[in-house]
Amino acid sequence: MSSISELNQSSFNNPELLAKIKTEAQDLIEHISAPEASRMARELERKLNELAALQVSAPQIFVQYQMLLIRLRFLSLANWSDAVYFDLIKNHLSHILGSDINISDRMTGKLYMIPESVWPDVAEQTLEALRQNIQPVGSRQLIIAGEQNTHPPLIKYWLLDYDRHLGKQRHENIERAKYFTDSRNYLALNDLDKLKIQQLLEFYDGLRPLPLPEEELRRPREEGTPAVAIPRQRGEEGEFDFREEEEPTFPYPGQEAEPSAAAYQPPATKSAPANQSSPRPSAPPSGLPTNQPASPAPSRPSAPPPPPPPPSVPQQKDTYREQVETADMAGPQAPSKPAPKLNGNVINLKDLGSWQ
Repeated sequence: MSSISELNQSSFNNPELLAKIKTEAQDLIEHISAPEASRMARELERKLNELAALQVSAPQIFVQYQMLLIRLRFLSLANWSDAVYFDLIKNHLSHILGSDINISDRMTGKLYMIPESVWPDVAEQTLEALRQNIQPVGSRQLIIAGEQNTHPPLIKYWLLDYDRHLGKQRHENIERAKYFTDSRNYLALNDLDKLKIQQLLEFYDGLRPLPLPEEELRRPREEGTPAVAIPRQRGEEGEFDFREEEEPTFPYPGQEAEPSAAAYQPPATKSAPANQSSPRPSAPPSGLPTNQPASPAPSRPSAPPPPPPPPSVPQQKDTYREQVETADMAGPQAPSKPAPKLNGNVINLKDLGSWQ
């Protein structure tokens, strides 16, 4: 249960209670708790309506509670009626610009709560409410191209200056950066006000429809044919490409179409080479009509001839290996006994028998 239940006429000026309620609201803002913020805002709104008489006796405290209510409503932007929503855009937008509540993020949450067919009307009505906002951002007069007199720095005149610089179509980040670089009005702001204008123009461009390419604008569109936004491929300019919805055509890119039966052509027969003559059929045996085939004589089936031996390939000398000799294949040999050496007078005993 929030501390708002303790808020009454006697405790309204209690600074401790005000700080406690602000801490609870800031916790919801930091955690982006939209449903809880919506319930807390409704409870605070009911209490402020009951204590409306204190707006005269304690205006400073009452304004702080009102600002807290606005912040809680912007955090839960998608949970409010159209009347409350358009009032926030038209009369209280500058209260959250430059703060920890990003209006573009809150609008994204509201977009998911709106049917796709209804969104163009809501976006157009939001643009109209935004162009009527008379809250100031900055303190110096604005010099707008095409205007003889200067204008106060109200939100609607900031949008007019932005459109005069870049045009009324939707712009992306690079184009907005050009405005921030070239606009004298923007360069004269302090850092906080520059952040407010950046968030304002980002929110403004997000509401405007995607631009159509020039060829689409020049071509007359048939009635009842909608345009769809298709993301461009990498390397193409822009983010989306608008094309008309049409029936799919075949074949798809990269797919070959199947040929029809009428377009089918049989494969061509292979012709014989020019230097060879086609064999002529042999004449039928004598005694048989030429229009009937001769019946073969019965014979015993013969065995199929053996396959021819593979052709012999002459063995070439292997120059990458050491040649093997015949003696090397004989294996190890027993060592031979050395012949005795004879010195001095040697008698051959085999010769003694011849002397007798």
